[in-house]
Amino acid sequence: MKRFGLSIFVAIIVSILFVHGINNRIVQSGARDWGAFCEDVELLTDTAKYTQADIIGCNINLWAGLSDQYSDIKDLKRITRQVIGSLDCLAGYRTRVVNRDDFCRVVVEGYTNKGIKVDVICQSFKDSVRERRQVEGTYLVVDFYGDGLCDDLREMIQWGYSGFSSFDVIPRASACITCAFDGIISPRDGEDIVDGILAKLGAKKVESVKEDGLLSLSGYTPSFNTYLPAGGNRININIALRYNQWRGKTFLWLGLPVICIPY
Repeated sequence: MKRFGLSIFVAIIVSILFVHGINNRIVQSGARDWGAFCEDVELLTDTAKYTQADIIGCNINLWAGLSDQYSDIKDLKRITRQVIGSLDCLAGYRTRVVNRDDFCRVVVEGYTNKGIKVDVICQSFKDSVRERRQVEGTYLVVDFYGDGLCDDLREMIQWGYSGFSSFDVIPRASACITCAFDGIISPRDGEDIVDGILAKLGAKKVESVKEDGLLSLSGYTPSFNTYLPAGGNRININIALRYNQWRGKTFLWLGLPVICIPY
């Protein structure tokens, strides 16, 4: 399966940080350690299997705001070196750099010795347009991707959390499992699939969207350790279903607490 672009993924993470604040305490509640997040991902995995769809891949995304100050490219390179040293799992990697007056980014792309794709992204910005005041920030993203259902999910998640260990922050965490059904799923059958997922998780629907062949729903279940505040509600399960006519498949995405990849 073709992997989604880093730039789009980073944009999604940035939007979450802006909406909920770069302060880690208010971005996400629950799952304060890697063990609790593992429990959530294992339940998400069981839910994906329950649908009887083919499981295409699994994304694990960890991110945190490191400071509300602008960091230059030298600092970002130092941070990524620390993270790579903490992960201690990359069999080989390459580095890409963007360096402008108000924005800089270091991206390290590599694979573990078990073939899991890893991206480490450290980015800093300063923006004088927003509300006529200077806004600055530096944040870190560690993203893992494995084809199918990775047999080493716990190890992968523990690796990811270890990448933040030297920065005195607890990363925010999300997971997304991508599944596929052969052929087209009717709107009625699609709703039945989503309702079955909610029932299995003991979840209630918070909001849903139906447009242009897309069914997308956000809900909340006490079965997960983590959630995001959404207005006066909480959400921690995001489900999307869409038919892809070029591939002849209906794709299903299960996101915890939200889907952090384009769909």
